[in-house]
Amino acid sequence: MNRFKLILFTSLLLSSIISFSQSNCKRIGLVYPTVKNLDKLDYLVSSDLIKVGCVEVLGVFHASQIEEIQETKESIDNYPNLNLSLKIIEGEVDFSQLFHKNTFSSDFNLIFKETDAMLFFGGPDIPPSVYGKEVFLTTHTYPKERTWEISFLNYLIGGKENKSPLLSTRNDYLVLGICLGMQEMNVSNGGTLKQDIPMEIYKKTNYESIVEMPINQQHRNYLSKINDKWKDSTGIVFHTVKPLKISSNFLPSVASIHHQCVDSLGSDFKVTYLSNDELVVEGIEHINYKNVYGVQFHPEIADLYQNKTFKTPGDLNYKLDEQSLNFHKQFWTNFSERLNNQIKHEK
Repeated sequence: MNRFKLILFTSLLLSSIISFSQSNCKRIGLVYPTVKNLDKLDYLVSSDLIKVGCVEVLGVFHASQIEEIQETKESIDNYPNLNLSLKIIEGEVDFSQLFHKNTFSSDFNLIFKETDAMLFFGGPDIPPSVYGKEVFLTTHTYPKERTWEISFLNYLIGGKENKSPLLSTRNDYLVLGICLGMQEMNVSNGGTLKQDIPMEIYKKTNYESIVEMPINQQHRNYLSKINDKWKDSTGIVFHTVKPLKISSNFLPSVASIHHQCVDSLGSDFKVTYLSNDELVVEGIEHINYKNVYGVQFHPEIADLYQNKTFKTPGDLNYKLDEQSLNFHKQFWTNFSERLNNQIKHEK
């Protein structure tokens, strides 16, 4: 083989390898891709907790999130493992239009076509009027523009007033909601929320009485409200959860930072995890779409996997026990398997 043919053969071979690699990439959509959220996803990918080979991330912002968009654009080069691109959607809709075809519908179709999965991470509270309730005293709602996320979930999964969701055309598409993401998932399908766990479930009206409760009934760290020693703490509380899908005497400890929870369950969802006292829903999954699920706790926190300690109520130097750590690792192994087992989808 002469030199020219060798160069041509090598170029064709490299081209085919690159093409093959790209065709086998898993493209993960990330709603609200702030630097903080990208750091979490980047750690999960770079540490092989999410293990799907080639990964591409499509981050989706609303145009109103100007500062976050600029910060993320300036940081894109910090995430080579994510092969990150951004999509900015524009417009707004009244709450009455969230569960109908609206100004975002064409964007939803495009995002769905271009991805294999969508991740919805945590954040502030959903405006209660979206699910038909008045605003509770301790509710801190996110801007109206972010309610497009609820509309997107309804467009993807169906439920409330939507009988032809996008997932009906591709039922192995993966949707994972964490904390706020799970709450949005529930609300998008007609569910409602309790707006304050201590007051509405445990009938507590002051911080002093909350911090005296058993640790398994505390769903965030309230000590910072009454003790200066805790003013710089993260808000995390570790408590156990009960998995309902498996029969086991072991109850894993999880990182919890929330004050709201599922009240009425959205249509076509079932509960997968409960709090230790079975009063708070800690996980849900869709009955018809096997890859649509959410958890109220936080398996995406990098420090959980780095042998770091946490300053938490009950233990100033807390870190996960080995079984609970393995539970969290298995969570992402399961996520990876769901992606890897998808039927090949032409984008």
